[in-house]
Amino acid sequence: MNCNKKKIPIGFDRFKIIQDENYYYIDKTELIRELAHSWGAVNLFTRPRRFGKSLNLDMLKTFFEIGSNASYTGCSIELKYAENGAFDAACAEALEQISENKYIDYLKQEGMKTIYAYAVACFKKNCKIICQH
Repeated sequence: MNCNKKKIPIGFDRFKIIQDENYYYIDKTELIRELAHSWGAVNLFTRPRRFGKSLNLDMLKTFFEIGSNASYTGCSIELKYAENGAFDAACAEALEQISENKYIDYLKQEGMKTIYAYAVACFKKNCKIICQH
């Protein structure tokens, strides 16, 4: 999986796909707060056609499933300095450290179903990120 570039989600109505497959997503958590403070017996979502109504509802569903038996997503991030610009070696070392320290096993024990391991290598003003899923 290439974690360096995000894709634009055109025509998607499932929040989990956007999360799992590294798409851009505009944060709409203000919608959650608004609904929590003014929840009614019926809530009307008016938006133009193809403007994300289904995606917003699926995002809300995902949010309100937190703490239930719904799928959890976890991540482990390890940052390394890429000596002399050796990005690949630094990323490999970071992923090895994640494995050696059993961070993924810990997240699984905590109930995480989907786990991402990010290796970040930096040298001067450049960075490389490798993601394992």
